[in-house]
Amino acid sequence: MEADRERLDPDPSWSLVPGMTPDEQAQLFGSIAMSATDAVVASDLDGMVVWVNPAAADLFGWEREQLVGRPFTVLLAEKTHARVLATRDRTLRGEHPAPFLAVGQRRSGETFEVSVTQGVRRDDRGRPLGTHLILREATPEVEAQQALRDSEARYRAIAETAQEGILAVSPGGEILFANERLAEILSLPMEEVYALGGEGLFAPEKAAHAARRLAGRSREAGPEHSDIHYKRPDGSDRVLHVSASALTSADGSVLGSLAMVYDVTEQRAAEETLRRQALHDALTGLPNRNLFVDRLTTAAARQARAEGGAVAVLFLDLDNFKEVNDVHGHEAGDRVLAAVAGRVEAGVRGTDTVARIGGDEFAVICEGADAQTATLVASRIQRALREPVVVDGKTFSMSMSIGIALSPPHRTDDLLRFADIAMYQAKAASRGSVVVFDEPGAEPDRR
Repeated sequence: MEADRERLDPDPSWSLVPGMTPDEQAQLFGSIAMSATDAVVASDLDGMVVWVNPAAADLFGWEREQLVGRPFTVLLAEKTHARVLATRDRTLRGEHPAPFLAVGQRRSGETFEVSVTQGVRRDDRGRPLGTHLILREATPEVEAQQALRDSEARYRAIAETAQEGILAVSPGGEILFANERLAEILSLPMEEVYALGGEGLFAPEKAAHAARRLAGRSREAGPEHSDIHYKRPDGSDRVLHVSASALTSADGSVLGSLAMVYDVTEQRAAEETLRRQALHDALTGLPNRNLFVDRLTTAAARQARAEGGAVAVLFLDLDNFKEVNDVHGHEAGDRVLAAVAGRVEAGVRGTDTVARIGGDEFAVICEGADAQTATLVASRIQRALREPVVVDGKTFSMSMSIGIALSPPHRTDDLLRFADIAMYQAKAASRGSVVVFDEPGAEPDRR
C-alpha cells in the first residue's frame, strides 16, 4: 500500500548508505520498520495515524488498516495524552525530548506501561510531515532504565538549581561534574572550570592533595571542612568554605571526592568584626580587658618556659581626666582618650601589648622585663604625653600615674591587681609618678 512506502524520516542525515536515492532510503527504512519488534506509528501534523507496522498492530490489538486515519492518541490512556502531546509539540519545534514512560491502551481497554520515543518525519526539503512514535511495552528492565534516567535527571536538576557550588573530582584530580553555581562563585566560564581541573581551582596548598586524600576515605569518615582563600580573575579576594567528602558508588567503592562550595566572604568578615568588637575597645581600637587577660596568661606561660623569664604589667591612669569631661563634654573626652591611646602605643616597645581597661585606665604587658626595663617603658610613655593633646582647637596638658607589678615574684593572677594598687600609690604621692609594687605602702619610684 502507498502508506507503507511513506518515509518515516527521510532526513538526509539518516542516510546509512552513501549515494542512496530518497526512494531507496524510504524502501530501506520501511523494511526496517516493518520488521522491527518495537511498535512504530507514523502520524501527520494533525496527529492522525498514516502508517503503523505489524508490531504496533499486535501490541495494541488492532488491524493495521483500522488504525490509519485515527488519532494516534487512541493507543494511549487519556491521562497520558497531555504529556505525549506536549512532547510531540516540542519534537516538532526541533527539540529532542528523552524517552519517557506512558500508559498505553489496547483496543480491549486494557492498559499497560509503554516506553515512548518521538521523532519528526520530514519531506525531501526538510519540511515536517508529522511525527513517528516508537513504543515498547515497559518490562521491568525498561522500567528500571527509565527510572534511572528520571532519577539522574532529577538529581541533575537539583544540582543545577542548588545555591552552593557542587564539584565532583576523581582521585587523579579530574573534574567529573561541576554545576553552574560553582562557575558563578569562581567567576569563571564553565569550560574554564573543567579545563583547570580540581587541583587548579583553589589555593594550591589546599587543593593539590585533597582529592587523593579523600579518595582513600570511607563514607563513614564524614566530610572535611576548610576555608580557602580564592582570588577571582578580576583580582578580588574571596573566602570559600569547602565541605568535602568521599564520593562513593552504590557498592561503597570510592570514586573520588565530592565538594560543596560556599562563598562565605561577607559572613567571615562579619564574624571577624564581631570577634574584634568582643575583644577590642570600640573607641581606641586597643585590646580590651578580656583580650588583655588572655595575652597576659599566654605571656606568663611563655616566660615561665624561658630561663629567667619575667613579665611586667603597667597600670596607667590619666590624671585629672574627669575635668576634661566635666568642662568640655564627653565627646571631647573621647577624642582625648583616643589621642592618649596613640601616645601610649608610641611609647612602648614593639613587643609590648597596650590595652584599655576601662574609662581613663590603660594597661601594658612587657615580656622579658625587669623592674628597670618596665620603669624605662613607663618613663617613655610619660615623655610621649609631655606634648599637649590638641582636640578641636583646644589644648589639653595630660599626665599619667603608673603602677608596675612584676612576675616573678608575684603570681600572674595578681599582676593586674598589684599594678593597680601601685598606680593608686603613685597618684597619692604625686601625680605623674611611677611606683613599682613591692608591698602595701611602697614608696614611689621617681626614676
